Amino acid sequence: MKLAVPVNFNEIVESFPSLVQYNDVINLSAYHCTEALVVLGMIISCINVVTPVIRGTLTLTILWICYFSIVKVVAAFSHWRWSILLAEVGFLCILLSIKLRKCAIAPNSRIVSWLLRWLLFRVTFATGFIKLSQRNSDWWNLSALQTFFQTQLSPTPLAYYLTILPDWMLKLMCAIAVSAELILPFLFLVPLRFVEMFAFVTQFVLQVNLLLTGNYSILNVLMIFLCFSLLSSRRSKVFGMRTIASAFLSFALIGSTAVVFGTMFAFKFADSTIGIRFAITYNQFSEFSRLAILYIVPVAASLFAWTVLCSFYEAIRTPGCFDKLQDLTAVLMTAILATGLFLASVPSFSALNGSINSLVPVPAFLQELKPLYLANDYRYFHQDHPNLVYKSSTEGRPTLVLEGSMSETGPWKELSFFHAPGKVDRMPAIIPGHSPAVDFELGLAATQTFDKSPFVSSLVYRILSQQKDVVQQMELTGFASGPKYISIKVYNYKFSPRVTGKDWWTKSYKSLFLRPTSLNSPHLTKLVAESIGLGKRRERPNDTTHLSFALDQMRALVGQPRDLTPFIVVVASILLLRKLIL
Repeated sequence: MKLAVPVNFNEIVESFPSLVQYNDVINLSAYHCTEALVVLGMIISCINVVTPVIRGTLTLTILWICYFSIVKVVAAFSHWRWSILLAEVGFLCILLSIKLRKCAIAPNSRIVSWLLRWLLFRVTFATGFIKLSQRNSDWWNLSALQTFFQTQLSPTPLAYYLTILPDWMLKLMCAIAVSAELILPFLFLVPLRFVEMFAFVTQFVLQVNLLLTGNYSILNVLMIFLCFSLLSSRRSKVFGMRTIASAFLSFALIGSTAVVFGTMFAFKFADSTIGIRFAITYNQFSEFSRLAILYIVPVAASLFAWTVLCSFYEAIRTPGCFDKLQDLTAVLMTAILATGLFLASVPSFSALNGSINSLVPVPAFLQELKPLYLANDYRYFHQDHPNLVYKSSTEGRPTLVLEGSMSETGPWKELSFFHAPGKVDRMPAIIPGHSPAVDFELGLAATQTFDKSPFVSSLVYRILSQQKDVVQQMELTGFASGPKYISIKVYNYKFSPRVTGKDWWTKSYKSLFLRPTSLNSPHLTKLVAESIGLGKRRERPNDTTHLSFALDQMRALVGQPRDLTPFIVVVASILLLRKLIL
């Protein structure tokens, strides 16, 4: 991989460079340079945890640049919502760390806290909106959760037990989930203490439930982090009429959300069960979303402007001329950057409904923030393949099952991955702090064809050629030197209706995805040669530097771990030692 190095400012802006472009400066291949950025980021992160004194704008900026550089050259990272959300949250953390003097709470932090709320609102509302944006969605008859848990890319054991709950309970949970993502987000922007507490608790509980039922832990941890921004407003220590008025208004707003919930759904109680359905039509929902988007943007702009003015006022009240000047400078810097981020986020949000292009005129140069992952569209889970997000189906989830053999005629043995559904008697995986990209990408490919899935063709090639980095992520029992032939079938997987015997899943044959194929198959070779960024993986470059040698040794030592449990144990030990020592 050779990247062109920009030679002037215009090229830098147009190419949105990665530090990997400058790999020749340190005599490293692009491959090793990317690994070096990963290691550098891990080292700086651990030092920040152990030694808070160095935690600041400089180190956070270095971490963000390292992460951004990796995302720009590893295309799979930019496909996932958690990765682009991490880029946006990371940049906001840089703004939050801007302090020109030592103080407990800087005046400019109020601006960034509001931006975090706005980001939480956009992500949550977009998630709820996309659930109902399709007229034939199973969310409309509230049956989505009957199959939603099993159609996740990597469900957990808890997801199985929730699936076997009574239908009325799943429908009630479905209605609550839709409300939490479509109605309650409007409370995120209300700066009232009791409203903030209510919004925080509901979203925290929602994200924890999602964390426990699906292995998207990085995304859910990020969302939980964003939820804490709801608790950032200043609290009055004096109880008086202002506090009473705030509490009264808060309960009125919370009550209004309950009224909207009651208007949105119709309930019928009979025989110790609850009958529940949508009381609104698709056209009414479309009109609601259009009006909501139409009015929330100017309201949000007004609240943002008010927040900026309050920050300037707070900076002006700072005692001491020099301290006042420092706070005003920090607020001014943050306000300029924050205004650009807010304006750049408006087009993608205002276009959610499809009938509104943009409610606020945005300068052309702010559109350049999109490739920097600072103005993202959070409608879909998988950004490049929005139509591949699993849809609820009574037939189950389409799943690719790889089979290997030493002969074209068999016998065939299943080749399973550790975190994707495969063997029916294997308990669903629990992956703390880890998002297995290979397993997830394989799950998304089940709705494609082999010829149109460069990821699968590359994966098959690497398994047949016994490339170590791929083989370590699979169970190749029965193949000491690897299979000579691979075939792929599509099965519909469903959770077993109840715990019977040792099977967690039931599966039914759907179609043939790939006929028996060997490493020298002309069809496979052609597809691999045409793959962009995938295909045959080259051997690790043999750079003649001590750093590349150290990186090679480190990679050989670490290998391809199944999850991040060892890393989490190390971080927990570091935090414990820090508490004991300090």
